[in-house]
Amino acid sequence: DLAVEVVAEGFEHGWDIGFLPDGRALVTERPGRISLVSGLREGARRTTVRADLDDVYAQGEGGLLGMVVHPDFATSRQFTTCQTHQEGGEPKDIRLVTWRLSADGRSAEQVKTLLSGLPISTGRHSGCRPELAADGALLVGTGDTARGDIPQDRTSLGGKVLRLDLVSGDPLPDNPFVSSPNRRERYVL
Repeated sequence: DLAVEVVAEGFEHGWDIGFLPDGRALVTERPGRISLVSGLREGARRTTVRADLDDVYAQGEGGLLGMVVHPDFATSRQFTTCQTHQEGGEPKDIRLVTWRLSADGRSAEQVKTLLSGLPISTGRHSGCRPELAADGALLVGTGDTARGDIPQDRTSLGGKVLRLDLVSGDPLPDNPFVSSPNRRERYVL
C-alpha cells in the first residue's frame, strides 16, 4: 500500500526539491519562484523566497527547473538552479545559476552564473537536470531541443551529460574531451 501525506500545497508547477540539512526544503516552481518549506511533515508552511528571477523565461517547457543543494550548504548556504534565461523578453539560453539563501531563509541572492549557453528551442526539450556525483562533480543532463542531431554533436551542450566543478563551473580535468579546442566539448562526459 502507498500512503500519501500532503506536507505543503499552493505550488505552481513545482519542479524540483532540494533537501536542506536542517530538515527544511527548497522547491523550484517553473514560473520563476523559489519556495521554502518549513519541514517534511503534514502542516509544514510554504514561504516564497524573495529572489530576483526577472530573467527567467517561463514558457513551454522552460522556466525555473532543476536544482541541487551544495554539499556544504550548512556553511555556504548555496544552491544551484537550472533556468531558461531571457533578455529583453526573448529567450536566450539555459543557464546554471548559483544562489545563496539568507540566514532567515526569506531571500536568496545570485552568486554567479555557473554555466551559460545551453541550447534552447521553442520550448520543447530544453532545460537541464543537475545532480551531484559521488566524487562531488556536478552532472547536468541537458535537453536535446527536439533536434536529433544535437546529441551527436559534441560541440553542442544539448542532449548530453555535462560534468563540471560545482564551485568554478569549469569542466573537470579528467573529462574525456577536456583537451578539445572547442570549450563546450570539454564539458561533455
